[in-house]
Amino acid sequence: ATTTTAPPPPPATTTTAPPPPATTTTTSKTSSDMTFIIPFIPGQLVNTPPATTTTKPPAATNCKDKNGQYKAHNNRKKKCNWLKVGNNRALNCGTAKNEITPLGKACPETCKKFNNCS
Repeated sequence: ATTTTAPPPPPATTTTAPPPPATTTTTSKTSSDMTFIIPFIPGQLVNTPPATTTTKPPAATNCKDKNGQYKAHNNRKKKCNWLKVGNNRALNCGTAKNEITPLGKACPETCKKFNNCS
């Protein structure tokens, strides 16, 4: 006698529908000089960047001149009191036209008209 068996049934397949897309809305928050576009997803907290309103840089922490000689705009080593002669402050303390030199950095008290020291 011959026995025939039926082929095994195909494996069961389940289909899952994709989740619905997250709804997003956009809100604009305006700071004094900046506009932030912030995406908003319902149920989530949104952190906004802090608004900055300072117009002056923070005060320098150490406004004392250092002892010694430092390189000036003319590549010569000079002491802080040399900055008080002629227009040496403008040439070494940092302006729109002239970068601050090592001498200007070492002499923040003498350069106080050009920095945050008062």
